[in-house]
Amino acid sequence: MLKKPVTLLIMFFLLVTLIAVTIFYNIENSTLKARIDSLEEEVANLNSQLANISTTVNLVTSLNATDEINTDFGFHRPIPCVEITGSIYNSGGGVAYHVGLQVLAYNFNGLLMNITIPLSGRYEYHVDENIHNYLDSNQLLYSIDQGWTYSFYGFQTEDVYAHIYHENLFPNSTTYKIAHIWTNTPPEWVPP
Repeated sequence: MLKKPVTLLIMFFLLVTLIAVTIFYNIENSTLKARIDSLEEEVANLNSQLANISTTVNLVTSLNATDEINTDFGFHRPIPCVEITGSIYNSGGGVAYHVGLQVLAYNFNGLLMNITIPLSGRYEYHVDENIHNYLDSNQLLYSIDQGWTYSFYGFQTEDVYAHIYHENLFPNSTTYKIAHIWTNTPPEWVPP
């Protein structure tokens, strides 16, 4: 006889516990879902403030000394170069910093060139100081490895037109790869 009331009491206790746990987890799940929705909205807002760079570029490879191209300095290009043309676009709402193009040249022998050119309004670059011996004195060249920063604002498009001079013609088997690079972090200001 005593077993029946104890069994009913245990079943009642289990039922009350099950209901309490279900209510607690439903409240907790609703709270967590609201927090997740809030965080997803915050992430979307932050992403809209970030830069998002895309490029469309063409490459004319290893022009040799007999090729003539119209430049700001006339019709000539006395040494081999790689010419890059196209455009770059920041589809994000934020500012992109240190915007540039990484240019790789490689073939079955390995890596021939790995440089990054900044998009800073400077369009003539060299990979070797000896290049200056072959150029007109009027022609301004910039070293690839000099420090640079370039800010590219949101929803902005800019044309890309650059020459990278090198001393050696790359073989016909050379493959080129161009990738855009940038950071969303502003450069650290260093006092003068």
